Amino acid sequence: MLRPHERRRLEEIERELRASDPNLVQHLAQERPLAGIRAWLTPRWVLALGAVLLALLCLLFNESAAFFLSAALAVVVLATDGWSIQAE
Repeated sequence: MLRPHERRRLEEIERELRASDPNLVQHLAQERPLAGIRAWLTPRWVLALGAVLLALLCLLFNESAAFFLSAALAVVVLATDGWSIQAE
């Protein structure tokens, strides 16, 4: 969440950009079809999807121990999606 003075400053910058370069504003406002997928597809989600695919392959080939291990990995990765590590 931004502080009020930061929000005001961003609004000022946006107004300045709109006034100085309307073509840039129009270009940035255009919707890109893959932008949502690209923003969603983080390395953590790629790992989770890989683990899910591995679990399904193990289930297909009747490897129950590997299935449970890869399913557990997928659950852990997806459960920790909101977590972040911050160095101080």
